[in-house]
Amino acid sequence: MPTISQNLAVPAGLISGGVISATHITPVYTALNAFNIPSTVGGFQQAFVETTTDTIAAGGSKDYTIAVTKDKALIIVMSFNWLVTAPQIQFRLNAGTITAATAVGTASSGAGIIFGLIAGHDATFQKPAVFFVMPDDGNGLKSIAANTTLPNVDYSSVGVFATVATATLSVAYKAIFNQG
Repeated sequence: MPTISQNLAVPAGLISGGVISATHITPVYTALNAFNIPSTVGGFQQAFVETTTDTIAAGGSKDYTIAVTKDKALIIVMSFNWLVTAPQIQFRLNAGTITAATAVGTASSGAGIIFGLIAGHDATFQKPAVFFVMPDDGNGLKSIAANTTLPNVDYSSVGVFATVATATLSVAYKAIFNQG
């Protein structure tokens, strides 16, 4: 028996150029009704992606503009490198720092990856943020949790702050994803 493109059997007695009757449609309608289509589909969507390199001078910061509601989770990924002295960095949300200053390495130059997670938040759940920094200096993964209450407002920016006076921090290949 031939099949329709959705792998449904063509009703018996139906021929090319023939007349379709209710007896032909009912089996197809019944089969289509049996499909299970989810009412929601979860996923992450792109909030910000950029491949350019931003150089952050000592004591400077760089924020990346996004527009995401506070009840959504964020995933942040960035490549980084430094020259002269390993910088200390702080992570920012909505133009304010949300973590303590943390040294990213010990060598005079290096590179690595920044990975951050921020869960949805409100007045009750105030500090759901953690960042991981993995420099190439052999000193392993550093985890940095939010040390301040996150602003109880929607997300407007995510950023990085460099704190060592002789350091230059560069970030590139920035990607910020938000819960769909």
